[in-house]
Amino acid sequence: MALAVNTNTASEHIQRILEETQRNQAKSLERLTTGVRINSARDDASGLSLSTNLSNQLQGLTMATNNANDGINMIQTADSALEDSTELLQRMRELGLQSMNATYSSAQRGDMDTEFQQLNSELNRIASVTKFNQIQLLKGVSQKLQVGWEIGVDNALYMSGFTLSGVAASIKTAATASNAVAAISTKMGSIQTQRARWGAMVNRLESAVSNMNNISVQTKDARSRLQDTVYVAETANHARMQVLQQAGMAMLAQANQSPQNVMSLLR
Repeated sequence: MALAVNTNTASEHIQRILEETQRNQAKSLERLTTGVRINSARDDASGLSLSTNLSNQLQGLTMATNNANDGINMIQTADSALEDSTELLQRMRELGLQSMNATYSSAQRGDMDTEFQQLNSELNRIASVTKFNQIQLLKGVSQKLQVGWEIGVDNALYMSGFTLSGVAASIKTAATASNAVAAISTKMGSIQTQRARWGAMVNRLESAVSNMNNISVQTKDARSRLQDTVYVAETANHARMQVLQQAGMAMLAQANQSPQNVMSLLR
């Protein structure tokens, strides 16, 4: 090696290595402090892109799961109203069958009809007041449920609409009571069909929630492997950086002494 005073190549080389060691040590400290392996794009550009996409999907999954659970609550609210309505219709049907019997007078049938009409009015009231977040549920309007983290037909389900209303009938006579019973039986059949549809929809939504929860767990695991600091490995790396820095400082001190060897030639 040539001896020179103006240029100390060994010292400059060691300084460059020390600068790189210090950058790596600072990066290691940042990872240990934040708990995140990728703190900027320069740490891992492709990893950051994938991690961001996974985070977007996770946020979408969380909202879609909330949407599906809200949809379940909405359907169950409507279904409970139809369950109560069925009980009212059952009582109205009983009254109609009672009125059809010849053992009752016209006045008694009139009393039966009074109760019948009150129950009928209650059916109409239930149809008006059954709401979820101010959305009327028994007015025949289908409701779209966004149950996916993306757009498109595969990410939406529909709660079928159903119109609840009273029965335009009277049981003041045996003949009108017979017609009323027939109308009530038809309405009860349509309610049972609708409740079966809604029950199937609730089951489907629950399956969707279960599937999204599973996807969310796996997605979080994938993001964690990309983004989270592995402390066992990073603490070992940080200790290595400290040793390299200390060794580099020692070597730099020796390299800086090299020009002093020229003095031995000048004596």
